Amino acid sequence: MSCNNKLMIPRKRVEALILNDLREKFLTVENLQYVYKNEEKAVSLALKELLGTVELEPVPGECLENG
Repeated sequence: MSCNNKLMIPRKRVEALILNDLREKFLTVENLQYVYKNEEKAVSLALKELLGTVELEPVPGECLENG
């Protein structure tokens, strides 16, 4: 049995409703802070792992000491 409902809703209207609902529910200050905090941890961990595997060599002519 198929549906006989042929009602059409303009795509722009549906998109606006969905985007507004997403903004209200998910794009909150608390959620963004949570995402940034966890991304910061992930990047920090990835850098630590990467730097642990990279051997750094001094660049000729560069001085790492102050003064």
